[in-house]
Amino acid sequence: MKRKSNHPESENADMSGPHYWRSLDELADKPAFKDWLHREFPGGASEAEGVNRRNFLKIMAASFAVAGMGATGCRRPEQYILPYSKQPEGTIPGIPVFFTTSYPDGKDNLPLVVETHQHRPTHIEGNRDFLPYGGGISRFASASVLNLYDPDRMTSAYEGTRRITSERVKDILAGLASKFGPTNGQGFAILAEPSTSPTRLRLKKAILKKYPRLVWAEYSAADKDNPERAAASLLGRPARPVYKLEEASRILSVDSDFLNDEPGSVGLSRAFSRARKVNNQADAKKMARLYVAESAFTLTGTMGDHRLRLSTGNMTAFMAALVAEILDLTNGDPRMSEFLRERSKGLPVEDGWIKECARDLVEHPGKSVIVPGTHLSVEAQQLAIYANELIGGVDKTVSFLELPEDTSVGIAELAREIESGSIESLLVMGGNPVYDAPADLNWKALQKSVPEVIRFGYYFDETSLEAGINIASTHFLESWGDGRTLDGTYVPVQPMIMPLFDGMQELELLDRLAGESLTDPYGLVLSTFSKEFSASEKDFQRLLSTGFLPESGFRKLSFTVKPASLRENLNGASISPSETSLNKLEVRLVSDASVGTGFYNNNGWLQECPDPITKLTWDNAILISPALALELGFDTKAGDFLIGGVAKKNANFKRGREESRIAELTVDGVTVRGPVHIQPGLDDWTVVLPLGYGRTQVGRVGKGSGFSAYPLSHSTSGSVRSGGKISLTEKGYRLANTQEHWSMEGRAILREGNVKTYIENKKFVSEMGMESHSPPIYGKDKDMPLAEKALTTPRGGSSYETPDFGDPPPNVDVWKDEEARAKFIPEQQWGMTIDLNSCTGCNACVVACQSENNIPIVGKD
Repeated sequence: MKRKSNHPESENADMSGPHYWRSLDELADKPAFKDWLHREFPGGASEAEGVNRRNFLKIMAASFAVAGMGATGCRRPEQYILPYSKQPEGTIPGIPVFFTTSYPDGKDNLPLVVETHQHRPTHIEGNRDFLPYGGGISRFASASVLNLYDPDRMTSAYEGTRRITSERVKDILAGLASKFGPTNGQGFAILAEPSTSPTRLRLKKAILKKYPRLVWAEYSAADKDNPERAAASLLGRPARPVYKLEEASRILSVDSDFLNDEPGSVGLSRAFSRARKVNNQADAKKMARLYVAESAFTLTGTMGDHRLRLSTGNMTAFMAALVAEILDLTNGDPRMSEFLRERSKGLPVEDGWIKECARDLVEHPGKSVIVPGTHLSVEAQQLAIYANELIGGVDKTVSFLELPEDTSVGIAELAREIESGSIESLLVMGGNPVYDAPADLNWKALQKSVPEVIRFGYYFDETSLEAGINIASTHFLESWGDGRTLDGTYVPVQPMIMPLFDGMQELELLDRLAGESLTDPYGLVLSTFSKEFSASEKDFQRLLSTGFLPESGFRKLSFTVKPASLRENLNGASISPSETSLNKLEVRLVSDASVGTGFYNNNGWLQECPDPITKLTWDNAILISPALALELGFDTKAGDFLIGGVAKKNANFKRGREESRIAELTVDGVTVRGPVHIQPGLDDWTVVLPLGYGRTQVGRVGKGSGFSAYPLSHSTSGSVRSGGKISLTEKGYRLANTQEHWSMEGRAILREGNVKTYIENKKFVSEMGMESHSPPIYGKDKDMPLAEKALTTPRGGSSYETPDFGDPPPNVDVWKDEEARAKFIPEQQWGMTIDLNSCTGCNACVVACQSENNIPIVGKD
């Protein structure tokens, strides 16, 4: 018989912190929720059917390929297997080899270290030697190795439905050169995804020089260029703000989820953690304070010390009111202050919140910073630049870096060119515009109207269906390339494996269009590196070893904002507060935490990864606030909702699955249908729709997951729409939701206290709630600092000792001899060792290498 344990009830004095809950069902203390928690292991967590696990084969599709069952190019044909006649250098069966590379992104290439086994990449981690990111990595970079082995990726080039060879692809590209050479590119257009690659930029310039009338457009479904547009307009040259949160003691986030979904968030999250870390009671008063104003509920919002719910449409007016208050506190331009107050009149925010926030920022000059969300208007970005200058943050907590000139046009300009009938041939490089382009452009019809469409992509997707020629691209782990981090540091992209299928690398495709004689991607990157940094091939090999080039970032800009210029820019803009209500909802389109804007929809690892806030998997939902839910007829306590005045039972959770209702959301006559999820923390009249789902042409993993919110996108309003209306239908829908999985057995979800609490008693956590009744489980490690215990002590108080990876393997006899043991060098991530035999005797590098990078030293003592 199974033993049932009854934990002691917590005393009121124990629970001195706020009460936290995981779901509305738990808050309402429903019987169904209690029944769910009475199970030691929730049964729904292990069911491999239906909406819970979707389908075992779907999840395992790419995993089988990793094992060699699907991607036949990854395994040696059995009839040709022979033993090595000569052992390949650096290859020991069972021992991994590590290489550096970087994860390509439109604004920030992430430095990586990739683990390979027998020359096959198996695991990706961040490059710890790149100190700004400190080994951090995004979920997309980590899971991208699965896309390499995805059996649903495009494996060859096609002309119509006929498979063609790589030689035919080269002939097609040569045909474009001969066709549009005499017209200087008139009638030819390229639509590409943004890239940080200096080599691609060099080839782009060569193509535009050869075809000066060619239209080069760049587009991303998640437009994050407004900070750079604002800087270019206000400062007169292209620039990018880069924040130094580790230097800040006061931070204001204005609708910015910088800990999760902004350019450079990997580095920003580590910097913020350093600013918040407390080692002792003396550090507590130095901890950074975070103010957050946001319309959605984000990871950054969960960390806020002071959080304000405010619609995104009001953020520009919020910034205007804040800058006016800062001007008054700093004895700034009174006319500008009066101008901004007049324009922000009617903002639905208590004056006290803005006054106290502005005062706190001003009282910490040079240690304060304002971080606006990249989706906010250009005017809001310009006000943030001005405010950061007023509080002394420029060159201290935020720097502005000069960017290379870019002559690309947007997708809207390209659409006008196609509508005019001037485009004869269109090359679509990456992206998926038929699926994710702004709905008002009707890109599918536009693309169909172009006589010749060539698609260069990784998957056969919605855009591929409307193209006459499809060229398969390689994965970044199969490609040579380069890029820059957010601050401009140069990083390489090097392949871990030969291409598994018959694809082409992007640099080779562009080089053939440019008509260059060198088509080897390795040579192209080496040429860029040599010209850009006056370096040799030996220097390039060193770059491949370290994974980044120090001191290669963008140049800092020095400037002073002229109030007259700012006022002139604001005069023609609408920065007044916007009105929202039940019949005039604000609709926000955001990238999904699991699948991004849609590219990773076929990645089973990411589909299984719950959203960090909603805890949904395999689906998106229309996120609404509890206030809006009540207006729609939901009773969040009783679990009922009303349709036509009739109460309908709506148990939010049933065996771990959320019983949701289908709603219709309409904006400007366009309607999308999707399940509703009530999300506390949202602005009352803001509705949030995650993108990336509802794909119609996708692989077996992503098929049938979620609904598409892209029909509500618009080319002029960005990711925020106004005037939305929502109504419930009588249809239900089951959402896979991990929010209530696993019982806490009476323990608090989290325990917290403020600085005063910590200063008075640094052990307050162990005396709060059920933990005060719990016996010690760490044994001899109980007094060890938590940061050290997390690395050395197994969880659960196990007697098993974590191996010391700096020592030789205990089961290898050769290292048991003391003389041999003295010669042992601990294995490192990528086998780097520094030889000091020819050194002059300076110890600075020894200290730096051993303390910061843990690089082994041989030679002198």
